[in-house]
Amino acid sequence: MKICNKCNQFRPFSEFFKSSKNRDGLRYYCKSCCLLLRSAWGKKNPEKIRKNYVEWSKLNPEKAKYFSEKWSKENPIEAAAKKLKWAKLNPGKKNAVTARRRATKKNATPKWLTKSQNKEIQNLYITAKELQWLTTDKNEVDHIIPLIGVNENGEHVVSGLHVLWNLQILSSKLNKEKGNKFDFIKYKEEYLG
Repeated sequence: MKICNKCNQFRPFSEFFKSSKNRDGLRYYCKSCCLLLRSAWGKKNPEKIRKNYVEWSKLNPEKAKYFSEKWSKENPIEAAAKKLKWAKLNPGKKNAVTARRRATKKNATPKWLTKSQNKEIQNLYITAKELQWLTTDKNEVDHIIPLIGVNENGEHVVSGLHVLWNLQILSSKLNKEKGNKFDFIKYKEEYLG
């Protein structure tokens, strides 16, 4: 048995965290008091907690992913609210993630893209969202060669990739006019010379 210097209660040794700095190998405060103090400190220092977590998650990506997924499963309502808040604060990034997911479903996202190329694609979607104030029409990122292109007869003729050099920013109106149709002759004249 040992007395806790915080709550002044006698507790079994198992109720104390280990500490190599102390003579008896245990902390001065019991586990309950330590957790209360840690929680109070965390509420006063949320920036430090976040910074420490970001550093730890970079060093331990698998564990961070596991704990994040576990928390999301245990707290589905809070997780959904957190995702919604992030989407509202980062509309360009959200559009990039959505477009990548759709392209991946169509097997149009090559696995050989580097992290920097994926970041450039994401930045294009962010730029499209940021340029919104310039036009009265909504901006969209369009695939120059559609992921599943069709000709005038509705036949599948070509499939583009979800890569930076196949993307352009268009107004919503122009993008809808273009649709999934792909005019290779016009493309050849404009882009290939």
